[in-house]
Amino acid sequence: KKDLLQRLAEGVVVGDGGMCWTLEKRGYASLQYTPEAALEHGDAVLQIHREFVHNSAEVLQAGTFWSRVGNGEDFDHTGENISACSLVLAAAAEAADSVLVAGAITKTRTYADGRGREAVQEEFKRQLDFYVKNSFDFVVAEYLDTIEETVWGIEVLKTSGKPVK
Repeated sequence: KKDLLQRLAEGVVVGDGGMCWTLEKRGYASLQYTPEAALEHGDAVLQIHREFVHNSAEVLQAGTFWSRVGNGEDFDHTGENISACSLVLAAAAEAADSVLVAGAITKTRTYADGRGREAVQEEFKRQLDFYVKNSFDFVVAEYLDTIEETVWGIEVLKTSGKPVK
């Protein structure tokens, strides 16, 4: 199947959108911890992915959640469990070879704690390794609050062998 850059070279690429909003409006999750819905209401998440595909989405972004890894007191599920479930659901919703599945690296607890570049990049690497292991099509860097952390994340993404632009 065509990768993201090939598709962009041909024109507009339609991604999914509004997963958090849709889950919240359907009563499955609060906006604060919507990724938990992948574990608690997997059928609903899968149905929404199918609806996105039916409505011409070419990219499904798995509802991954990493910003609180290592700080599990805020919720019942680990980031990896939520991510694993989300990726499986997103991949299952693919329409043959027409849909790409994206994961996301997000801000890190290590950066917020001021633990430095090496620790932050190790956390990004753990996130990225998960996506490599699970055959993602590409990774989105999102919810990064500072230029410094963003640059460190991009440096790690460049080691994936996937396009980084």
